[in-house]
Amino acid sequence: MSTNKRLQHFRGRWRASSKPLPPIDLWIHTPSIGEIKPLVPLLLESNRRIGITVTSDRSIEAVRQQLADHCQVKLLPLPTSPAIQQLRRNWQPQRLVLLEADAWPHLLSMAGTSISELAGLAIRVNRGNQLFWRHSFKQLNNVDFLHGIWVETDQERDRLKKCGCPAAKVQTGYFSKLMLQSQNGAKKTLPRLPEKEKQHRIVVGSIHKEEISVIAKAIQIVSQKEVSCEWVIVPRYPAEAETQAKLFRSAAVNTALWPEQHAVTLVSEFGVLEALYATADVSLVGGSWTDLGGHNPVEPLLQNTATIMGPSVYNQEALLNKLGENAVTIAPDAPAIADAIDKTLNDHPNGQPIKERIHVLGQAAQTMAIEALFA
Repeated sequence: MSTNKRLQHFRGRWRASSKPLPPIDLWIHTPSIGEIKPLVPLLLESNRRIGITVTSDRSIEAVRQQLADHCQVKLLPLPTSPAIQQLRRNWQPQRLVLLEADAWPHLLSMAGTSISELAGLAIRVNRGNQLFWRHSFKQLNNVDFLHGIWVETDQERDRLKKCGCPAAKVQTGYFSKLMLQSQNGAKKTLPRLPEKEKQHRIVVGSIHKEEISVIAKAIQIVSQKEVSCEWVIVPRYPAEAETQAKLFRSAAVNTALWPEQHAVTLVSEFGVLEALYATADVSLVGGSWTDLGGHNPVEPLLQNTATIMGPSVYNQEALLNKLGENAVTIAPDAPAIADAIDKTLNDHPNGQPIKERIHVLGQAAQTMAIEALFA
């Protein structure tokens, strides 16, 4: 971010608006678009007056695009700023809901004073923020204001309890990723995508350039087998498409950039993975062959496609445990990926039970979200 953009960003978080802000019933704070996305259908159906603050400058336009017609959307004001004072004075919400947020002392300090109730969805306590949470709960003393906190696992509930949050106020089983995928949203208008030209298709989703050497070697191993296979690869960041194509070519994998099509085709479009996973016989989920903890495997699982991930899945560990050990195959290196693909194409596994489990868990998460937001 340039110096001018940084100054503009901080001015936007410091200065009060020249006009009074309309009052609201519900204040939601989200770090970025990803955390609030599962709640969008619920918010659009609500008749409540809703205000949303966003931490990420890059995400605020995406949040506004989805919710500005129904909610007030603003960057989170800085502590002690005229902007936060105006927000407290004008909004006067009944409830503040924190989404997957770190501790925000200047927000938590409003609970029980200018805000009557506090709720949290997927709150995460870690080494970096546990002192803030502990201090906040100690300062507040009175937990009557706490409507509830919903988290994924028992371990997360125990971390909150160590910070002074009563265990009775925390419920487990809130998997927002599953809630998002269990919703039946409107069909997206997608660009034309590669037609399936060979017997089998392998889709590699959300891949990072650091993972290309492993995937390239797996492609070479599979190509030596008597299997009619094509690969469709979607970078995590579409802007890296040309760089990734060059890296594949330098690894002796002839790669086409869509709309050209080859045995290995790289697609640099936003929002296409769900449609591509639906055409796949096998899906590989990126971020797991580098130390990033793995990206969301739910989209391919919902398409009943066999799903393979690398050894780095710490971001998805609780989710994978919830879905069961057979939901995803862990393949740590290129030979293991090739073996898993070969086994899958021969065995034709049935993913329907996993898909049904995702829907059940997603509906449970949606019920928890409704309770946190509106009950």
